Amino acid sequence: MGLSDWSGIELRDSALAHIANAEYNGFGKGSLQSDSLGCGGARYSWYCEYMHTLYFTRTNNSIISNTSFTDAMFGSGLDLTGTINTLVKDCNFSRIRQSVIYHANGGYTRGGDNVTLENIRAVNCSSIATIGSPNLSIRGLVARGVRFG
Repeated sequence: MGLSDWSGIELRDSALAHIANAEYNGFGKGSLQSDSLGCGGARYSWYCEYMHTLYFTRTNNSIISNTSFTDAMFGSGLDLTGTINTLVKDCNFSRIRQSVIYHANGGYTRGGDNVTLENIRAVNCSSIATIGSPNLSIRGLVARGVRFG
């Protein structure tokens, strides 16, 4: 699921689950890896394989609350690339292969800023955050089975 370049978006009371890896065959005729030509050719094949559960890129003044993110097989729970003034609260993350959140510029010129994670629960995730942008605040984090801080 992806939202980009919007303001005032709210995602509440939701469950997002089972984002597959590149070998998953349920999204079309072949695997995502073999469908990489549709993403710009072999040079960009990583893009087809690299899936976050939710892309909230370059959004502004948004809220994500009371939402669970489960089984991101190859990617982060939340991609907050270029996100500004956003609150993520009362959310659960489990079995996330990369980071609970990706908060960086992701190759875009606009980095994220002023993002708050509040009352987050992370279980069996690779890491809490990939950070490359300023002003990320985390309050009320409960983590278990996280490989990297």
